Amino acid sequence: MPYIVPTNCDRTGPDAEAAAVAITPTALRGRLPLALLAALATSATALSAQQLRPLFGKVVDAQGAPLAGAEVHVLLPDVLDERHRALCHEVVQTDARGRFRTKLRPCTYHLIWAIGPEGASRTCSATRWCSTGSLLELRADLRAQDGTAKLTGLEPWQDLAPFRLRLAVDSVELPDVDLAVGADGTCALPPLPSCRLTCEVVDKDGRTLTTGSTSAPSSEVQVRVEPPQEIPLRAVDANGAPVAGARVRARITSGYSKNVRFGPKLPLRHLWRDLGETGEDGRLVARVAMRTNPFEKSGRQQLFLVAEKAGRQTTYSGFNDTGLTVHPFCDGQKVAREGLTELTFTMPPAEPAFGRVRVGGQRVFAGQELQLRLNAPVQRLNNSLRQEHLIFRVRTDGEGRFEIPQLRPPSQGIEVGISGDAAVAQLVTPELQRRTPLRPVALHGASNYTSGPLEIALDVLPVLNVQLLDATGGPARDVDLLFLSRKDGGARKCSPWTARATTDSAGRVSMRLEPGKWLVFARNTLEVAYVNVDLKSDDEQQLRMQPMQTMRGRVVDEEGKPVAGARLEMRSIEWRAGTTDQRDPGLSSICSHLAWNWIDSVRTDEDGAFVCPLLPLPGIIVEAQFKARDLASQEFVVDPTDEPLTISMKRQK
Repeated sequence: MPYIVPTNCDRTGPDAEAAAVAITPTALRGRLPLALLAALATSATALSAQQLRPLFGKVVDAQGAPLAGAEVHVLLPDVLDERHRALCHEVVQTDARGRFRTKLRPCTYHLIWAIGPEGASRTCSATRWCSTGSLLELRADLRAQDGTAKLTGLEPWQDLAPFRLRLAVDSVELPDVDLAVGADGTCALPPLPSCRLTCEVVDKDGRTLTTGSTSAPSSEVQVRVEPPQEIPLRAVDANGAPVAGARVRARITSGYSKNVRFGPKLPLRHLWRDLGETGEDGRLVARVAMRTNPFEKSGRQQLFLVAEKAGRQTTYSGFNDTGLTVHPFCDGQKVAREGLTELTFTMPPAEPAFGRVRVGGQRVFAGQELQLRLNAPVQRLNNSLRQEHLIFRVRTDGEGRFEIPQLRPPSQGIEVGISGDAAVAQLVTPELQRRTPLRPVALHGASNYTSGPLEIALDVLPVLNVQLLDATGGPARDVDLLFLSRKDGGARKCSPWTARATTDSAGRVSMRLEPGKWLVFARNTLEVAYVNVDLKSDDEQQLRMQPMQTMRGRVVDEEGKPVAGARLEMRSIEWRAGTTDQRDPGLSSICSHLAWNWIDSVRTDEDGAFVCPLLPLPGIIVEAQFKARDLASQEFVVDPTDEPLTISMKRQK
């Protein structure tokens, strides 16, 4: 019988034709691994625990005609997972009129794309971040990546064969995709969208060896595995005595992503390779994949190693890339490069630190996963600090307690992230679940845990209900929101970990926020709204979206002809002197972090016309220029004007 990819769609009513159609195992063979098909069924079933909301859309070809039989892929990433693993991956097919229907988590970002029907020139759409609330159109006008991956440099690693590949699309890991790599280093890939693709090379023991990525469609994706380098390591206590049984891991960062609509990018993916444990003499010679041996040569490469053992401090050592060379550090502190032959980890005994999450009364948040993010500063050659982050996934015990690693040097604070079905079910009333994101809780962060147990009482977190209205007074759909902490009256730095959500079809969002001051910031394509709240108890805020200030105009070449597809590139951002008191600290934080990507996303249309929205913030000076192929304009100040501008581009020599 045919295999139906579950979509949680209703199968009755006038929209039944636009629901997912049957996909036979024969049709899927060679495109989606059988392990993935099983995962789709399992993960989709789990989604029924929360009230899902419908998403309607259509897929068209390059000419705008409906595309029948296209596969629409929807990923729901785990917003607090260090690997960005997708909680589910759903696949539906378009009907004869190119329509599709599925159901999504309310107020939560999903990654979506379309793959056209099989054929000699198979097409795909670009990947997009979406949520419920509006009709979605995907244009399949790009060439799909449908070929092979070629791994080179595997010869020195043959003792770890056979190898497999895991895939991440725009930094979101496909669930349970496990592709075999042949003896010749090749691996058949399923049809994939034209986007940044990350291939994770996994050895026979299931450990990550390295990653490779590509941002352009190709019939063959090249992944180079760097040669093995031996890194001598030694774990000692505060007196220099050896520490046996210390577990050492190498952190591998990957997965650069584009902005999630108008919010920050996803954080870098943190993958880990277990290098082994130190022996009785406290020593370990680790094999890592690096271009050159960092003890012997310089180059643009980094190595970040973490040593852990129960009852002792966790510490980190490695090599820090400063641009032209790499410099060693041990326990987060720079050390002299000359004469260095091994990296050391100082791990004195430490009493464990604990935190506890309470839900209400005597109820506890038992058996649930949390994300712990600790700052891990690394001293650089010029004595500046590079702010690294260590992310740990921990599970609460039967009393809601969780252990916190004791870092050396001590962390400046800890941020606890809470998300998922259990959090929504325990913290959100059923009537509010339809407008609550998968990450339903936002805390101020940087909590102190060194002076005593860290207590997180979720039951005392007030609920903030936000209603967004458009210019007509109707519900503002498809709006992105950021919840930025303004603890102590200042503003936290806007970052990839800032809490975010989208509006539902009625323009609403509900969040539980730690009491205190917050900036609620909302934006869509051309409109913005924001409000500062001092939250002490449950509150409701109604915001009306306002048009953003814009710079409009037309881009032409030296002959006065329009230039289509020219991109606006931001060159610099600074603040005018004397405007400090006029700036909202929260808006300043958001603007300084996101203005680059907002401006860089501006493109001219077929007539060379462009619209560049700006955050209405006094004192900002932004310089940018247009570029297209071998054409470029002069740099200019991005400033809203009443009259359209004409910007000329000249050919670059």
